[in-house]
Parts: sequence; structure tokens; C-alpha cells
Amino acid sequence: MLSSQDLESLLAIVQQQFISTACEEITVEAGRPDTLSLEKLQLMQEAGVNRVCINPQTMNDATLRRIGRKHDAEGVVQSVEWARKAGIKKINMDLIVGLPGEVIREIMHTAEEIKIGTGEHYAP
Repeated sequence: MLSSQDLESLLAIVQQQFISTACEEITVEAGRPDTLSLEKLQLMQEAGVNRVCINPQTMNDATLRRIGRKHDAEGVVQSVEWARKAGIKKINMDLIVGLPGEVIREIMHTAEEIKIGTGEHYAP
């Protein structure tokens, strides 16, 4: 949710104070897709971030609207594409099982979309 300028400042402080050359992985909880941009993901990568967590919760647009999210499934796909374009190869996603109105069909849809969207066959 930080502006690009605030994110850049924060990453510089973290890099200066806490990151060493022995650090193998630097992860950022990138958050909701509607708070991300290619610019922010590039800033993260330039600061040494090599793993991000993007939180779609579900890939069902009706559920996203129902729970008050400001993004849709396409926004999730766009965020993954931006992360890859920025050079961040390790991407994980937080999902919530049991969201209001979702049954096994919607859960399986989300699993398939995440699998397809983040798998090696996905072409950003």
C-alpha cells in the first residue's frame, strides 16, 4: 500500500541495515494485487527481493466482490506477469478456503487458475 517513493525509501533502509551478502532469500509480502505495480515490483527486485507473496485469496470474481476486494482474477494474473517481468521468479500466493458462498467447485477453480497462472507453461 506504500507509494513507490515510500517503498523505495523503506527498501533502502532495510537493505542498508539488515541485508548481507550471505542472505539467500529476501521476501516481501506484496499483498493485494490492487496495491501492486510493475514499478513497485522492479524496485523490490533492484533492492534484492527474490520472492514475493501475492494474495488473491480466490480466483473467483464474484467472491472477490462479495468479500470487498478491489481486484479481480485478471488483476492477479497481471501482478504475476509484472513480478516475472521485474525478474522475481519465486512467487507464492495466499488463498482462503471457505470464503462466503464458495463450495468445492470454486475452490477447485482457484487451484486450477493458480496452477496454470504460476506454472512453467504460463507465458507472461
